[in-house]
Amino acid sequence: MKIDRVIFCLDNNPNYAGFWNINSKVWKNVYNVNPTLIYVGDEEDIDKNNISREFGEIIVLPPSPIDLCNNFRRKWYITWALFYGPTLFPDEVCMTSGIDQIPLSWSFINKIENISREKYIVGFADAYSDPELYPSSHHVALGSHFKEKYDIDEDWLWEIRKVYQTRNQFNNLYDAGYWGLDESYSSKVISSKPDGIEFIKNFFHPLWAPRRIDRIWGLKYDVGKLSSGWYSEMHAPRPLRDYEQEVNKIISIAHGI
Repeated sequence: MKIDRVIFCLDNNPNYAGFWNINSKVWKNVYNVNPTLIYVGDEEDIDKNNISREFGEIIVLPPSPIDLCNNFRRKWYITWALFYGPTLFPDEVCMTSGIDQIPLSWSFINKIENISREKYIVGFADAYSDPELYPSSHHVALGSHFKEKYDIDEDWLWEIRKVYQTRNQFNNLYDAGYWGLDESYSSKVISSKPDGIEFIKNFFHPLWAPRRIDRIWGLKYDVGKLSSGWYSEMHAPRPLRDYEQEVNKIISIAHGI
């Protein structure tokens, strides 16, 4: 399966500002994939945060007019835009990604290249200890399959309220402002309707995670391995403004841009 478009989501949370400009440049120039940002907010915020359209497309969606997040700064429904966004491109293969995940190799792309476009791929199917809970990143499918799988409504505000209505089906979400509801809900749907899904297992823990340059351990890396494509991705530290020079250095060594 060839990825046509990579989907990111963002609002005006300062911890994530700036990652789009870097990630869109990498995906467009290195992987020849169309980056698309689903921005929940308004054009004024986009201008204020210097969010660029140079390397990718930005689609603006309205924030919820009512509080769906128990007044938390980090809003769960922003990440539901990762699943809503592909439905706007029904005939294109879309991949979801966290905006602070910057690819450093072709390993995932190569892993899925022989899988049929008729499949829905869960790329990190065994990343969590719970075998029926899946990360929201690295889902890959035609946009029409996202819409069909989750029965996504065309009205964005109606769609996030629909997901919000399921919040009490999942434990331990209230105290975090329902953060994680997107993964809990999508995982429940996937587990209840596994037909047509390609679950990629024995990949994340043995191959992907050990080759991450991860903020958890600091931005430590071997220059030779980085330049040869050994590392899988950079799980970048936040906020970017505090680490931008080092992040750009890593991308330069890995990709020459």
